Amino acid sequence: MPTKHVDQHQWLAIEKLAVDATTLLQRPVKDTDVLKLVIDAGLEAVGDNVADKLDAFKPTFRVRLWQYPNDTMMTRTPSSVRDAVEALEGPEACLVVVSGRTNSGRTTFLSELRQKARNGNDIAIFDDVPAGADLVGIASAFLSGQRTVIALHANDDDAVLSVVQDALLRASREV
Repeated sequence: MPTKHVDQHQWLAIEKLAVDATTLLQRPVKDTDVLKLVIDAGLEAVGDNVADKLDAFKPTFRVRLWQYPNDTMMTRTPSSVRDAVEALEGPEACLVVVSGRTNSGRTTFLSELRQKARNGNDIAIFDDVPAGADLVGIASAFLSGQRTVIALHANDDDAVLSVVQDALLRASREV
């Protein structure tokens, strides 16, 4: 049998199963016997869909939310679409920035946000904004009390944060 690496958390689970089996059966059970059973069960469960399971979609977009209660700028990462919608429907102005490349899940998140927001007509949504776009006008709308969503075509979360903060700073001088 070829030597392969098994992640520590997976190996610990195999060892626990071997110890549990040893206790239940009241005789020694080898880790390798348990490993073979787990591999066989996994092969049966996966079947012929290995490529589909390995190629399963993994979202890579980022969401950041800004609010401006009591003249204090606050930023956080919403935990879900619902969390972002609740912030957008809250009493204070809100800016939601969704960033990611093509096929990152950004557009799907934005679609769900549009569907779930009850007061969608009161939300300014700027979709597929290029990474180098000037965001001062959008930031000004937010600072003036508008609920705003920007979907940026960008990948680097730190760069997105920097661009948005710069736009907010420049917009605050104009408002």
